[in-house]
This record gives sequence, structure tokens and C-alpha cells, in this order.
Amino acid sequence: MADAQNRELSRSKLEGAKEKLNMGQQSEAWALLSKALDLDPKNEVAWEIAYGLLPKDDLAKRKAFLKKWLQHSPNSVKGKELQSQITASESMMNRRKAGASVYKMAETRGRQINVLLIAAIVVALVTIFLLVNSDRLGLGGASILLLLLLLRVLPDIIDRVTRKKARAEKRAIRGAKAEVRVAELLSQLPEGYEALHDIESQFGNIDHVLLTQTGAVFLLETKSHYGKIQFQENELRLNRKKLEKDFKNQALSNTYWLRDEIHKIIGTDVWITPILVFTNAFVPRSDPIKGVYVINAKFLTSTITRLSRRDKSNHEVWERRSEVVSRLS
Repeated sequence: MADAQNRELSRSKLEGAKEKLNMGQQSEAWALLSKALDLDPKNEVAWEIAYGLLPKDDLAKRKAFLKKWLQHSPNSVKGKELQSQITASESMMNRRKAGASVYKMAETRGRQINVLLIAAIVVALVTIFLLVNSDRLGLGGASILLLLLLLRVLPDIIDRVTRKKARAEKRAIRGAKAEVRVAELLSQLPEGYEALHDIESQFGNIDHVLLTQTGAVFLLETKSHYGKIQFQENELRLNRKKLEKDFKNQALSNTYWLRDEIHKIIGTDVWITPILVFTNAFVPRSDPIKGVYVINAKFLTSTITRLSRRDKSNHEVWERRSEVVSRLS
């Protein structure tokens, strides 16, 4: 009997809160909603209206409110829906942009060049100072000869090192631009695809992960090399030469890591398709190498569309993609 009375009083407070809201009196409405929820903690309408009064940019307050809501009403459909939206918003905020880590690497290499140049100038100035003051400092002929030799070879050493660093910086920038280009291609896919970029793994960063509504999951590694790709005994060659890394094994290692991470969420192993995407090199058509597709970027969206139709076994990944995104981000 008391519960019925409390529910009736709660509904009355709720109606009063609605009237206050119509008059623009939010603080009074909030007070009445609080009383309504004290009387009946399962008053879903009161929870929903109160949630709507919270500051939209205060995620922490909204999360705390939803936690309290679901403690009192764990089966609330609306509460769970709003909680999923909060999780998705946090994931979007935490997502990294395509090429972010590679751009950071390029910036680091650029700073290293500046440090080397400054160090070279300091060494040169100190050497000149020692030579000018050799008599006063009591430097012998051997010491002077070594200092002169240092002045002679220092520019060559610095030139060689900075050129190497500059080439590495240029490669990093080219790689980052390639990742951005692939991200742009992925963004052109229709609804039913969700892309993540620049994901950290124990085997190095994964350039892109693509979740699909059909259940297919793709892992993409982007390469910006120029030239022509050849296939020789299940190995890749660039202009008939070995590549600097085994990109195929890198993709496979990251694929197994990604499978294990998703397993921690949904409890089962999922099939993940690894793809090596070359943005500049010519890539002849071929079958996958040990399960890894190797393609040019211009065939990326058509390849993904074709393979997405084939794999319809991982539906739970798409249904729980907000959790997957949150974990990987």
C-alpha cells in the first residue's frame, strides 16, 4: 500500500516538474524530480527528464547520474541506451587520427636534426676557441693537429648524419600522408562501416582497423613505397629487392593481437582479414600470401566491399562495436 502511495506521489511530483519546466524554472523542476525519484527510484520518465537537465558538456556528471539510474533500475532500456551513447562519445574523443604517430615520429626526427646542428655549432666554436688560444692554454702541436682535423671532418660527419635523419623524416611524412589518404578512402564507404586509426599494439602501431555491419573485420597496414611489387616464394619484393621489413609477418602478428583483444570483449575468436595497402607502388593482382591481401590503394574499397559480403560470422563485433572501439582507443 505504501509503495503504491509513493508511486502516486512520485507521479504528482513529476507532473509538477513538467509544469515548472514549461515555465522555464529548471532549478525548481530539478528539486521536484529529485523528490519524485526519492519516492519512486524506478520512475523512468523522471530519470530521463532529469538526465536531460544535466550540462551536455559534463560527461563525468552524466556518467555518474547514469550509474545511479541503472543501480536503481538495472533493466532500463533508455538508461542503457544513453550509457552506450556516452561510451561512444568518449571513444570518439579518445580516437587518434590517421598517421598521428608517424607525424609525431617525423617531428621527433626534425628536432633531432636541430639538436645535431646546434651541437655541431657548439663543438666548432669550442674548437676555434681552443685553436685561437692554443699558446695561452699550452696546447702542443699534436693537440692543434687534432683540433684542425676535427674542424675538417666535422662538417662532413654532420652533413652525413643530418642527411640520413632528413631522409628518415621525409619517409615518415610520406608514410603519414599515405595513412591519411587511406583513411579518406575508408571514410567514403557507405553506412555499416566504422574505421579506427593508429592503434597501438605490442607489435607496433596498426594503421587502420575496419569494423563492418556484415561482421567482417579488417586490419590494414599502409605502405607509401614507390616502385613495383613482386611476389617471390610467398615473399614480397620491391623492384626485385627485399623490403626493409617483413610487412607480411608484421600484419599477421598484429592480426593475432587484434583477435585476442576482441576475444576479451565478446568471448570468442573472430576472423580478421589483414590487408597490405600500397598507396604509390604498382601491385599486380595476386592471391593472398598466407592470408594477407596485398593491393594498391585504388582497389581498396572494392576489395573491402567484396570481402565484406563473404564474411557474416562476426555479427557480435558490430553489435558491441562501442566496446571494441573503447578498448582499442
